[in-house]
Amino acid sequence: MMKVVTLVMDFAPIGVFFLMAKTFSEQGFGLIVPMLGYFSVIIVCLLLHTFGTLSLLLALFAKLSPIIFIKKMRPVHVFAFRTASSNATIPVTLQVVEKRLRVDNATAAFTIPLGATINMDGTAIMQGVATVFIANVYGVDLGASDFVTIVSMSILASIVVVFLKG
Repeated sequence: MMKVVTLVMDFAPIGVFFLMAKTFSEQGFGLIVPMLGYFSVIIVCLLLHTFGTLSLLLALFAKLSPIIFIKKMRPVHVFAFRTASSNATIPVTLQVVEKRLRVDNATAAFTIPLGATINMDGTAIMQGVATVFIANVYGVDLGASDFVTIVSMSILASIVVVFLKG
């Protein structure tokens, strides 16, 4: 079974390429412009969250320079980017936090798995941006109360994902 899954995963990018080629040949390249906007907004939001919100919290509560933190956590970021999984990074994160940041093993062993499980900020950001993008595609005007609802539901959904994963 694992060989079949591996074979499918090896050929999946080729299949996705041909599906996208078919879509663009039928719909035209004008279809990609809104998607580039969508991806750009998500990336900008994630960068603002990382370098704004999280850096501010790191400086205020941990009294640690965000630049130093990012440099020391580089192996974790590279591994997380490659695997796209919070839980897969737990062993690497534990090693880096204990050795490079000199965090006590008991503290790291408790907080890192907890954070990898419940810290779904990226999920909430993606869901909120996707909802606004879909509303724009269908021409739905959103008011202030709609945005409050979208933010609330995105946060709630990111929390629910934790229970569905486990």
